[in-house]
Amino acid sequence: MKPILLLILFLVVSCQFFDTKKPDEAALLKSELNKINWKKIDHFPTPDSCSHHIDTVNQKICLMEFLQSTLNSKVQNDSLLVWPISLDTLSIVVTIEPSAEVHFKTQFIPLVNDTIEREFQIILDEKLKDFPKIQPAIKQGIKVKTIVKTPIIIPIKK
Repeated sequence: MKPILLLILFLVVSCQFFDTKKPDEAALLKSELNKINWKKIDHFPTPDSCSHHIDTVNQKICLMEFLQSTLNSKVQNDSLLVWPISLDTLSIVVTIEPSAEVHFKTQFIPLVNDTIEREFQIILDEKLKDFPKIQPAIKQGIKVKTIVKTPIIIPIKK
């Protein structure tokens, strides 16, 4: 009888050794999030003309050249307005959404008044409403929002 009791006692006690603890979900998520480099993306946004580039350096260069040339050509078609300030270059903040929507926001120097900013933004939105499609950036297999800043040359009408 003693060996059976000893065996039962051994089995009850040894079950603790096989009990595996579940990992803490919050701790596991936190460690995985810490591994991700949030400042780097796997693939830059790509217009059709840049789809042949494989590495991110050339993707970025191609994207910037595409944005600058396309924005400048759309704005250069005709003079925008009577430009009351001596500013021939303007920064445009281009936002490429995960849904492939592209938004443009002008970034003026502090000396420019709100009326000029609004007028130029309206004109810019009108000129860029048929902007070519750009595929969004990809980070770890997920489409992400990207914000890029690029200069454009303003045709000044005097």
